[in-house]
Amino acid sequence: MSGFEANVLINEAALPFLSIASAEEAVGLQFRFGGSNLNDSFIAATIVGVVPDFQFDSAYNPIHPTFFLQRMDQVFTLSIRTTPAAFDGLREQVEDIWKRYLPDVTLNQDPMSELIDAQYDQVSRQGNSLLFLSVVAVLISCLGLFGMSSFMVARRTREIGIRKVLGARVSQIMGLLLIQFSRPVVWANFIAWPVTWYLMRDWLDGFSYRIDLSPIPFLLAGLASLTIAWLIVGIQAFRTARSNPVHALRYE
Repeated sequence: MSGFEANVLINEAALPFLSIASAEEAVGLQFRFGGSNLNDSFIAATIVGVVPDFQFDSAYNPIHPTFFLQRMDQVFTLSIRTTPAAFDGLREQVEDIWKRYLPDVTLNQDPMSELIDAQYDQVSRQGNSLLFLSVVAVLISCLGLFGMSSFMVARRTREIGIRKVLGARVSQIMGLLLIQFSRPVVWANFIAWPVTWYLMRDWLDGFSYRIDLSPIPFLLAGLASLTIAWLIVGIQAFRTARSNPVHALRYE
């Protein structure tokens, strides 16, 4: 059995994996891994530092215990740090150097931004689909609100005319109509919130690292729907309330 010594860095997730209490206690400890068979090589590792956890994979997967060591005889990946402005020029320089020293080996270049985008490609497509469906649903809801408000105001045209003859102001008539029309919107939100909360919680449970659901998005969505309803109904109610009550009393 053969082996070699190496200095390694570990992440914080590796501490409980190695039954180590703290990062200070880990520095200087030695352990060996590999060499399960007699002919296998092993690595005698000495921990020289502990780095904070960072995500290699997507947020779907938890952070695993990770060991970082350098073996000059086994180099598979070269990471180069650059800026977006200098990326194209650096890529050309890397290609020239690679062709000069390794002309028979294929060079695969993967920008880190593209790798990260690929990990969340499915989430991005889901988000775009939900955004499109949400816009369509809002437009259909607005059309429904407009039709319902027109029908409701038309049915109460005579009532509005009588109220105006008896001295009701335009603001009072509009307030009455808005309050009555707000009730179904509020009830619709109370029905939609539990369903949305359950679906969102089920979707977020698929991620190892996620945000917690709070009532703020639901309250904002309810306020937005109520505001849209008030605008649509308010336009119809204001137009009818400002009209001549004589025409309203003659309305058939």
